[in-house]
Amino acid sequence: TDLSGIDIIENEIDWILQVNEDIQKQASRTLIQGMESQNQSEVSTSLYVFYNLKILPKKIDSILSTVSEKANQSITSTLDFTDSVDKNSSSDAWKALLWTKLEKLID
Repeated sequence: TDLSGIDIIENEIDWILQVNEDIQKQASRTLIQGMESQNQSEVSTSLYVFYNLKILPKKIDSILSTVSEKANQSITSTLDFTDSVDKNSSSDAWKALLWTKLEKLID
């Protein structure tokens, strides 16, 4: 909503913008923390803040993009066997290494 032209708003616009930014940063930190600790309350509270600020779809897109990138990087590094096993290693060594890397990926 455009509130320009209202004197009381015009006088406080910088403060309002700063508070909005601070709230978004705190909600983002809480969301990340909640996702990492699997705390449903923190995640839902953060999403509710984004909803109230009318930026939920934009934030969800950003989160999904970030999570997708991290997952892709983790999978790529997990399946990178260069310099991990000697070319002459047995299939048992390859299997053991694969399982070890997959367990790290899942964690």
